[in-house]
Amino acid sequence: MSDAEDREAGRRPGTWTSWDGPPIDCRAVVEEYDDAPDECTIFPCSAKAESVTTEWITAREGSFVALADVR
Repeated sequence: MSDAEDREAGRRPGTWTSWDGPPIDCRAVVEEYDDAPDECTIFPCSAKAESVTTEWITAREGSFVALADVR
């Protein structure tokens, strides 16, 4: 989808509304820190050890909620 199509549909340009690709199995790991916000890192299960640092997303505490809290 182009930026113009996103704007026309009322979306911020470059945002995803759906994923058309195949499902991706991911793993989420929450690191708990005493002196900093906890962090949740999500990465593909298929990622090799040397590429995990380039195939991940991390959110700090306050940016994510437990699934049970969403229902």
